[in-house]
Amino acid sequence: GRYPYLLAAGAWIGALTLAAAWSLLVAWTGPEWLHLPDSAGRLTAQFGRNTAGLLIVVVVWGPLGEEVFFRGFLLPGIAGRLGAPAAVVISSALFAGFHVDPGAFAPTLLLGAALAWIYLRTGSIWPGVVAHGAQNALALWLAGAS
Repeated sequence: GRYPYLLAAGAWIGALTLAAAWSLLVAWTGPEWLHLPDSAGRLTAQFGRNTAGLLIVVVVWGPLGEEVFFRGFLLPGIAGRLGAPAAVVISSALFAGFHVDPGAFAPTLLLGAALAWIYLRTGSIWPGVVAHGAQNALALWLAGAS
């Protein structure tokens, strides 16, 4: 039914709110090395005017691949050995580290934890894939609007 997607939407909105607060805090007070790089600008330069290619990679393939690995494979594997709370922390930290962005580590960690929670609640990667894709689409849109 719609329950997993409503759950995903709620977790996504919460994680997005915390990520936005972190980004503003870093922008106003953080040292220069913490400032967010122009990831969207780098991606746009790579894809040029191929907007469809950019959207497919960033909104579909990226989230699908990351959810399959981090929530579909890594999270249950760690949970089976160390329990769900440790699995959420470890898989989320690895997810944030995978994105190689010191300034976005905390919000990406929170996003990873929200996506892990969605997976643990629903037993499916699909609500997380949708939430992750929506987050990436919003990030691209906001980067284009600025």
